[in-house]
Amino acid sequence: MITASSPHDFYVQLSTDSNDMRLADISAKIKEIISLPRGSSNFQIGSLVIAPYEDEYFRAKILSRVKGGFRVLFLDYGNVCVVPKKSLYPLDDVALLNEPPAALHCRLVDVIWTNGYLSWPEEVRQYQSPGNIGGESFGKI
Repeated sequence: MITASSPHDFYVQLSTDSNDMRLADISAKIKEIISLPRGSSNFQIGSLVIAPYEDEYFRAKILSRVKGGFRVLFLDYGNVCVVPKKSLYPLDDVALLNEPPAALHCRLVDVIWTNGYLSWPEEVRQYQSPGNIGGESFGKI
């Protein structure tokens, strides 16, 4: 599990050599793209872009507009962040567009919070390990 907001909203990523190689290839292509001059773009909700997270760039989808930028979902990790418009690159590389997201959106069926929590209760948070992209992350399951 790489990003988890609740039992009804979490992302997993397969931990395989082939998936790791695929992510490395995606990262290499992104580095090539951001080394080129940035063209002008009219970003819209739903647009696929290359967006920064910390010191790296990743594939993302624009979810909404916010003051000074956009709220984006990182396709290969499942986390959501607000990024300034000036930091975005258009994602128009055909190979990257055709590559499916590495993060799989999941939810647990028939899991109901019994105590009214809308996020993970403290008893669960103690098992979360911070530091992965997305913030609220667990170790391997």
